[in-house]
Amino acid sequence: MYTGYRLCASVISGAEDSGVVFLAAGGIFVVIGAVLLIMAIRNLAKAGAQKHELEEAAAKKAAEEASQNPEIVAKKKMSIAERAHLAENLDDAPEEKDEK
Repeated sequence: MYTGYRLCASVISGAEDSGVVFLAAGGIFVVIGAVLLIMAIRNLAKAGAQKHELEEAAAKKAAEEASQNPEIVAKKKMSIAERAHLAENLDDAPEEKDEK
């Protein structure tokens, strides 16, 4: 679109090497650029909608699994970062001695 705009602007401003052919080429560039821009926006919107649908389906599936097996959900509640934090603190914990 920018190239088409610059071609048309140079013809309108009266540049020496510009003519009607440049004006027509600029118009074609603007039209093609606009079509490509509209198609890109539509594709981006479709991709966002599909991603949203996949996330909803995954959340629904996780909710169904959670309702069927609550024990598994209880085991999975701790994140990897929390587990790493627990493992970090194991070195700082005092050692327990078995008294017999």
